[in-house]
Amino acid sequence: MAKIKLDVHVCRMRHTYTATFATERQAVEFIARKSATCAFFTRDDSPVDGFPALVETLFPVCEHGLSESLCMGPSHYATDEEIMAGY
Repeated sequence: MAKIKLDVHVCRMRHTYTATFATERQAVEFIARKSATCAFFTRDDSPVDGFPALVETLFPVCEHGLSESLCMGPSHYATDEEIMAGY
């Protein structure tokens, strides 16, 4: 079974390390515990494509099927007024 590797950046300490997990569940639970204080990055030598729960955790999507972090509401995209206001 392939091991999962993620780069973990501890924001407060400005320190990055590599975490290795034996199972997808371990990786998802680790991210859930650390997500308030850390950022997570995938590694080229450890693709996450075969781990759907991990992909969903790392790259959540909104109800429009697009990036949740960029979603601006009912139509997903910001209105012209919101863009002009600086949102």
